[in-house]
Amino acid sequence: MKAIGYFLLFFVLAMIVILLAIVLGDAAPWYFAWIIGTGLLILTSAAAGFLFDTQEEKSKGTPQ
Repeated sequence: MKAIGYFLLFFVLAMIVILLAIVLGDAAPWYFAWIIGTGLLILTSAAAGFLFDTQEEKSKGTPQ
């Protein structure tokens, strides 16, 4: 039953993406690049924050 739920979820998501691609037309690649770039920026910032906190904890000598 869980697999059917995932299938339906991804099917609806695919339909939304296809509809957006049709509506946006030639501007779709620009929006795709913008969304991917924003996501990459957020993930990179989160990773940098995690590494900074880890380095601070190691420099203070506190156990993890």
